[in-house]
Amino acid sequence: MKSGTKKIVVAVCLAVIITGSYFLIKPHGFVRYVTDSAFEYTESGGGLILTKYTGGEENLIVPSNIDGKPVLALEGTFCANISLKNVRISEGVLSVDYMAFWHCVSLESVELPDSLETVGHAAFDKCISLKKVTVGKNLTYIMPYAFSGCLSLESFTLPQGLRFIGENAFENCSGLRNIYIPESVEIIGGVTGEKTNNADENEKAYDEQKGSVKRQSFSGCGDLKIEISEENPYYQVSDGKIMSKKAEK
Repeated sequence: MKSGTKKIVVAVCLAVIITGSYFLIKPHGFVRYVTDSAFEYTESGGGLILTKYTGGEENLIVPSNIDGKPVLALEGTFCANISLKNVRISEGVLSVDYMAFWHCVSLESVELPDSLETVGHAAFDKCISLKKVTVGKNLTYIMPYAFSGCLSLESFTLPQGLRFIGENAFENCSGLRNIYIPESVEIIGGVTGEKTNNADENEKAYDEQKGSVKRQSFSGCGDLKIEISEENPYYQVSDGKIMSKKAEK
């Protein structure tokens, strides 16, 4: 390529980057994208579901809106990303869904917003370097295999208001030493079947799992010490194991 032509191509590329990929560098080093240049998404329920991240940043803030539309959820967004190390999810996002950060082997820390209600199936499965997760106060559901295989996870605070901890949600989190389960938790080791359009049937299926100990959430966690609030109406700890209070009723 001739020198003059090469200069023109470089100039055009720079112009495209500047005009089409506007971002703001924050003092803490995060990059906040405010256009759709780094994300692919679908629209649902009046907002966006981010389905793919196309950038290569190590430190990233997931935006609260793109093109003037609110970001509601992440689904498979960073699946198998090997660059991402630290991520902050902006306030307003409701769900980190199916395999959103699956096998992000370099991911070390995650900040979840107060708006977040659900950490979905296998959302952080096999994030082997993940050490720190800051959890929002309104987290309600931790789905099956959500943090399975997070070998480096050292601590995790389950917020008051959490209702559901899925089957193998923390499987093989061998770095965990202590976990405190609040009184609000109704199901430990739960599974989620296909939802029907019948609200009563869905609620019945959920209720049947309350206090169940058929499945585990913390298998393969080594020397993990589990404590459960004495006010929890469904579960207790006996000889270091999670037991049901159902038999007492």
